[in-house]
Amino acid sequence: MNKASIDSFSAFDYDLALKACGDDETILGETISLFSKQVPFLVNHIETAVESRDGKLLHKAAHTLEELLVHLRAYRSLGYLKDLEASCEEINCDSCHERLNIFKNEIDILLHQLGEASETYRTAAVI
Repeated sequence: MNKASIDSFSAFDYDLALKACGDDETILGETISLFSKQVPFLVNHIETAVESRDGKLLHKAAHTLEELLVHLRAYRSLGYLKDLEASCEEINCDSCHERLNIFKNEIDILLHQLGEASETYRTAAVI
């Protein structure tokens, strides 16, 4: 893979994610694919939990997503998720919706960048 193209990805650490996958780009590609399929479902649960102020659902969905974010070394998204969780634990959750929107925006950025990384890998594998 062209290292110069990977350096521009800031929502996750490609090198660390690759290392977590045993330096196997095929496994990383499968991990990205799995993540991309599960994220909308988990974000929907997080959004539902925030709307209904369901701390149990928020914790469960956030915990599952946290594990995936750690595996991909998407620490910025992880930080936003932890910030969202912490704000929703407060008695007065005025900032929850704002933090939810920030988190969802970050996940969109992450998904886009993961897609680009995956596409770069597929293109490099063909060449």
